[in-house]
Amino acid sequence: MILKLQDIRSDFNGFERLAWLAQKAKDCHFDTIEIDMSSTSWFDANMSAPLGVLFDRWGDDFNTVLPIVLRPKFKDFRRSDGFARVVNPVIKDVRQILGMSDIEDTELTHADLPGILEETEWGSLDFNDGAIVETCRRHGFKLLTHDGDMQFGGGAVPKSR
Repeated sequence: MILKLQDIRSDFNGFERLAWLAQKAKDCHFDTIEIDMSSTSWFDANMSAPLGVLFDRWGDDFNTVLPIVLRPKFKDFRRSDGFARVVNPVIKDVRQILGMSDIEDTELTHADLPGILEETEWGSLDFNDGAIVETCRRHGFKLLTHDGDMQFGGGAVPKSR
């Protein structure tokens, strides 16, 4: 089954679209549910939880859930002027907050937070990816992921047959 996902915002229409998805796939068992995201240009972050509930429910019915046809240029937004207009004030606020804060000894205390913020500001790194990579570096972990932002270092990954 292929379900086409439109833009999802934190409003009535967003919840209505998720309810539509739930209704369409309610009788699927032992199936593959593909979520076609080719028409999705915006997805409010806080709507991930309700979508995650749907994915979980469908998984409980032994379905495989696959987001497909992701917008190929989606991450190019980070290098755009539009992104800079959004992220620059946020980074400025974060730096101001960090300057006024007492730092507790946590995982991020030892991270190169200024470097992560700088690369986020340039659009060359997602902040969460930077925090994950720093955690791995600190503990000597190896990160195995299919995230397109993480295609550096390491070696070939064996594939199952």
